[in-house]
Amino acid sequence: MAIPKPFADPRCAIAAAIFALLLVLSAQQAWTQDLSMHDDHGGHEGMSMAMDEPAQMDAAQKSKLLADKKESEFNHHLAGFFVILAGLFVFAKDTLFPA
Repeated sequence: MAIPKPFADPRCAIAAAIFALLLVLSAQQAWTQDLSMHDDHGGHEGMSMAMDEPAQMDAAQKSKLLADKKESEFNHHLAGFFVILAGLFVFAKDTLFPA
């Protein structure tokens, strides 16, 4: 019984090398983007932001903000559904539309 050589086929070895290179490059890119969110905000400590003072909102404003957040989340999920649906059509195009 012969022991199989995983990279005997040159195409397999090239694919593995490309995968490893992409893995290393993506890890380096993710590492370089790991910055603090507040590094560029020097000198703005005294500025008031609208979301810093939620007590100033009345009930109608809070209700509208909550409704807007729910609508935004629904739109996000709907867009994700359409992206998944489009991906399924791409994968099934040969089955659905034979040449």
